[in-house]
Amino acid sequence: MKLLISVFVSLLLVSGARAAGEDDDKVAATKALLEYFNAFVTLDAVRIASHYNEPFMFVTAATTVSFPTRADIESRLTPVLAKLKERGYGHSEWPQVHVKLLNDGLAIPLRQNSCRLS
Repeated sequence: MKLLISVFVSLLLVSGARAAGEDDDKVAATKALLEYFNAFVTLDAVRIASHYNEPFMFVTAATTVSFPTRADIESRLTPVLAKLKERGYGHSEWPQVHVKLLNDGLAIPLRQNSCRLS
């Protein structure tokens, strides 16, 4: 089964030591996003949640949900990931990632990235 979804990563917080230059910062932001993608394909809620800061807020046009701790994130992710597994999720194919630095430690994807789930 193949399903096209949109990854709505709106903000990517880059943690850890700041790199020396803008190119290094972009590399660090891209690496952080790819590490998140790699965690997602495992369908492991603990591994995925480790990429979120506490507290975390999920915002869409329809709703806003706040998660005070990673344990709260994990409990929300668990049924979502179980449903993906039920539907036959096996892996994701991620497009090339491009990020834009907004300021120290904050980056966003330049455009909405799509991934193919199968």
